[in-house]
Amino acid sequence: MINKSSRLHTGKYAAVGRITFLTNLAYFAELLWRTIFMALIIFIFAQLWAVVYVGIEVQRLGGLTYTQMIWYLVMTETIVLSRPRVEDLVGREVRNGDIAYRLNKPYNYLMYHYAAYMAEAAMRLVVNFIVGSLIARLMAGAIQVSLSAILLFIPAALLGLSIEFFIKVCIGLGAFWVEDTESFLFLYDKALFIFGGMMLPLDLLPDMIRRISMVLPMNFVLYRPARLFAGYEAEAVWPLFGGQLAWLALAGLLCTIIYRMGVKRVNVNGG
Repeated sequence: MINKSSRLHTGKYAAVGRITFLTNLAYFAELLWRTIFMALIIFIFAQLWAVVYVGIEVQRLGGLTYTQMIWYLVMTETIVLSRPRVEDLVGREVRNGDIAYRLNKPYNYLMYHYAAYMAEAAMRLVVNFIVGSLIARLMAGAIQVSLSAILLFIPAALLGLSIEFFIKVCIGLGAFWVEDTESFLFLYDKALFIFGGMMLPLDLLPDMIRRISMVLPMNFVLYRPARLFAGYEAEAVWPLFGGQLAWLALAGLLCTIIYRMGVKRVNVNGG
């Protein structure tokens, strides 16, 4: 009975993910068009980093060659462009009161959105990874990538996106108390840009900022997965996944607490 109930419970969210995947598959051409933005960004930064490497006459920066640096940037962009805007959806449901109609549905509100989010994110990630790899190959040449790096990057990126899901949902749920949550989203995106190593590897930051960045969740979303791929080191695998799981549990707990506090406001005010 327990196993059957568990399968039915899991099956609901698997169905949500499958429907979301098929829906986004219908707009596959639109997804490919987004990769043009990636190509433009990488082209610009490839030229900038080429000037930097030649100008200071070094073979490596932050432990990365020029080719590895471009592949690193491609991997961070691959993850960034794979993020669905779940915070907009959740914030809109809270502000419009639509969340009240979801509370009596036979599913968990957070898990419902997580299943839909991950289905779309996984599809985007695979497409962006393939197209991004082609872009990096054309602009900077090939790098020696071990099979382990390739096999570990996708789950590491998905775990990073899972952490971001709960952070973004926390921002969206802030609409229970604040009408406009765009300012919080702006701050988070800028923190991701700096502390996540979006355009600049954390190895190149001042020592104090780098130390702070290495314990924040942003670096587990972007820097560590991308760094693992561009410059694979076996000893970095367990700290990466251990840190991701720890932050995932913490972000999930915080999101659940905020959600329950918000739901109490809905119940007290009558929806």
